[in-house]
Amino acid sequence: MERRRKIKTAGNSTYPNGGVSCSNDSFVVNQTSVFQIKFFGKSPALRVAAKKQLMIHKSSVLTLLLSGCFFTLGFNQETDFFLYHALINKAEIANVKMNFQQADTLYQAAFLQFGRGFANDFLKAAENATALNDPQKAIAYLETGFKNGLSFGKTKGTPSLVFLKASGLIGALKKRYQPLRKAYLAKLNGELRAQIAAMVKADQKYRSGRFNKLPWKDQQALLRKADDENFATFISICQNDGFPGVDLVGEDDEISLVDVPTLLRHMDSTKLETIRPYVLKAIREGHFRPFDYVTALDYTSMFKTTIDSRDENGNAVLIIQQKYGTMLGRENDKDMIYPVEDLKNINALRRQFGLESIEDYAFKIQCSVPEEGIYKRVFPRS
Repeated sequence: MERRRKIKTAGNSTYPNGGVSCSNDSFVVNQTSVFQIKFFGKSPALRVAAKKQLMIHKSSVLTLLLSGCFFTLGFNQETDFFLYHALINKAEIANVKMNFQQADTLYQAAFLQFGRGFANDFLKAAENATALNDPQKAIAYLETGFKNGLSFGKTKGTPSLVFLKASGLIGALKKRYQPLRKAYLAKLNGELRAQIAAMVKADQKYRSGRFNKLPWKDQQALLRKADDENFATFISICQNDGFPGVDLVGEDDEISLVDVPTLLRHMDSTKLETIRPYVLKAIREGHFRPFDYVTALDYTSMFKTTIDSRDENGNAVLIIQQKYGTMLGRENDKDMIYPVEDLKNINALRRQFGLESIEDYAFKIQCSVPEEGIYKRVFPRS
């Protein structure tokens, strides 16, 4: 029981039968669903969109910056994707506040400024357009998302797709999807995608199924061997091809096992520090989401304290402390952000990776700001 307690993060969702089911990988990674359920679960009334679509010029982005909308990061405003994430953060906050037109303005600013974006951000922009009761804009965001790696499977069951189906527009969207998906995949490194998929398959081999029945120490030995072999391959990829970000292997979807974040979560702190220069370069160039790397850092630090911790009476003890505040749990039927090491300086720590403040993050997922300290819970010996 102590090794199966679910700990959530606000990151990309994993494939259904991934490592979240086993004792060594019990953290549930699912930021997207947390955000959408929290906001759209209340089914806000759809607003009537403005008749004239608002388009943003690049100079408007700088105007927003000069008006004090964003914190200073010391980045190149024209090329550094830290600015992109700052704009997306403000869009998400406006969305949660139900300021849908402002959110749309910010989404457009981010996409126009950089000419591309992350797949899930286009999906969220489409969800926001749905709240504006603007089906054409929702379709435009989804189609652009398809060009940037959004898979149709990721849209199933979302408010935007339900909205478009009710509007009678879903058929045309489906027809346009396959050519766009084919063109997107053609731009990627197919050989490298297959290599990453094989690594993820090896990563999951000893984290599920019959290997869960092995003695704990035997399972751990197999896991360490698989993880070490994967890391040797991963660092070789970084050195020869560059970090395997969305520009090379694309974003993970509901079918393939091309899931780089999962590989990172199973690296120890030393390995994560080794790849840090490659990750930061990919983040700044817009080829990897900063949250996925920081989640791995928190996951690794927390994972060390949760395995086989017991008190003098043999009771299982769950001890959790994180650095960046990405790990979520549930206490008294409410989502919570687990305590952090240094609340005073956490925003400075998050900013170095281009993340929003802990206050913004907590607001978006409708949780309280985490406390500073250690979370400890005892599970009586069964």
